Amino acid sequence: MEIPAEDLDSDNGMATLLAKLDNVFLKEEKDRAYEAYSYFDGITKSSSVTMADYIIDFEQRYNRMKKYNMTLPDAVLAFKLLDTACLDEKNRQLALTACTELTFSSMKSALKRIFGGKTTGSSNGIQVNQDVAFFTEQRSQARGKPNRTLQSGQPKQPLPGTNPLDKYGKRSRCAICQCTFHWAKDCPHKKTEQVRITEDANIEECNITLFTKDSMSDAEIFMTESLGSAIIDTACTRTVCGEKWLENFIDDLTQDQVNQLMQTETPSCRPFRFGDGNLVYSTRNVKLPAKIGLTKCLIETEVVKVDIPLLLSKTSLKKAGTILDMEKDSAVMFKQSIPLEFTSSGHYCVDIRDRDTKKDQAEEEVLTVTDNMSPDEKRKILLKLHKQFGHASADRIQRLIHSSGNKDKECFTILQQIVYDCEICQKYKRTKPKPAVGLPMASEYNETVAVDLHELEPGVWYLHIIDHFTRFSAGNIVKTKKSSEIVNSFIHTWISVHGAPQKLYSDNGGEFNNQEIRDMAENFNIETRTTAGYSPWSNGLLERHNQTLTEIILKVKRENGCDWDTALDWALMAKNSMLNVHGYSPYQLVFGQNPNLPSVLVDKLPALEGTT
Repeated sequence: MEIPAEDLDSDNGMATLLAKLDNVFLKEEKDRAYEAYSYFDGITKSSSVTMADYIIDFEQRYNRMKKYNMTLPDAVLAFKLLDTACLDEKNRQLALTACTELTFSSMKSALKRIFGGKTTGSSNGIQVNQDVAFFTEQRSQARGKPNRTLQSGQPKQPLPGTNPLDKYGKRSRCAICQCTFHWAKDCPHKKTEQVRITEDANIEECNITLFTKDSMSDAEIFMTESLGSAIIDTACTRTVCGEKWLENFIDDLTQDQVNQLMQTETPSCRPFRFGDGNLVYSTRNVKLPAKIGLTKCLIETEVVKVDIPLLLSKTSLKKAGTILDMEKDSAVMFKQSIPLEFTSSGHYCVDIRDRDTKKDQAEEEVLTVTDNMSPDEKRKILLKLHKQFGHASADRIQRLIHSSGNKDKECFTILQQIVYDCEICQKYKRTKPKPAVGLPMASEYNETVAVDLHELEPGVWYLHIIDHFTRFSAGNIVKTKKSSEIVNSFIHTWISVHGAPQKLYSDNGGEFNNQEIRDMAENFNIETRTTAGYSPWSNGLLERHNQTLTEIILKVKRENGCDWDTALDWALMAKNSMLNVHGYSPYQLVFGQNPNLPSVLVDKLPALEGTT
């Protein structure tokens, strides 16, 4: 490279020199771009490099290539990261399972979570995992004192133990018990209920935690399994269910739905690690016909041989556009508000049954309870009758069917066994109070009517109205305790149907003892009476019937999963149809005849099989 001296001595001499150097040494942009591409394309993870360091190197090379406007689609970049990580087939499948979305950030997070500081070499020897060790040390230099050594000039020997030495030559200690023979992750004093993520290189593991107890008992399994509900579990990276739960779910499907489900079944072998530490592989993948709110959909799930219900993964919840509302215990799914229930372990669950297509029989098919029927057939009909009338007692059901003309003596024995075996009846069973003697407050229908508010859950009450003479009950769900809403509910529920009563009896609460109630009573010529403060026994008849009606409401809602309005309507129907101590039902005393009692019992009961 030769430059004339006069050119260097000129005012533009430096520019001339730089231009000459650029012509000789500076590479063209396309050459630099190709060099960046080759540098990125040749990346591969060696066995001695940890996964975390490899991911950092991968991102640095890709960012260098991006400077020349060379980018890859997010999914392709994720697969590139996985392919160059030098994983075997099992570890690669494990990473794909833990990856919630097909994006680079999700794949990077999955690899860090599973392999972290581990190397992925094929050595079968004993490897020391790069865990963080917590230890304490005394730094004499910090206090201006010299290091203590032995008289011979040799440094002090480290404490006995198997833990590695730190950079100061001291034995590292357990962060929990300060022992030098193990680290915190292997400490015997560690709480056993914590979930342990093992790091055995020969075992596939999945970052999914379903339970945090050593073992599950049947009583701890979610109570909604047999009801066709799905548990919302954001810790799951893939939707999964157990074999037994799937069998119970298929039993409620029609034959066409079962055939469609079988057509979607494909073999699968995905690993899942649960809270007990055991590794379980899925046996198949199916698509379940479901209905969430008003939307019919298919839920793709893995099936494992573990007694668990259907667990909706985070990915499935995202596809449904799920937004949880913890305050109202509801969720927005498919752009509609869905009420959520609680399991026995406190998990949220959502009903996925398609009630419109449940198996049923034709309306014309009629069965009667006769001596020719087998005990199983009688039990089937009486069980439906027991549920239809709000889990009524055996005595009440027996009087009901006896008044309809059925004289079968075996029915009462079967009814007693049904009530004894009913889990819901046993849960809400209460001790019968001793009978009390009191003077009647009414001698005719609609003479004295008592009202009260009873809370079902926070923010939900029902207004209970009962006639003192006939014990006929009416009610309505209210969302506030405002006097205006109480007045409107009373007029709509009672006065518009039965007319204005002579006397209105209530407690001394602010929702009843106010000017609006008194104005309504004056307009309808009703005499108002209130009990003394904090003395519910003064209105004992209403309080007692409150308990009865509330029990029926809770049983109906728990059995069928309906809303509060529907549960209240069926509970009122069941209570008013039962015979009372006078030998007549409240319905018969008010309307002069019995309701449509099942003197002929239909095997398909709309109350149980319908959508309402």
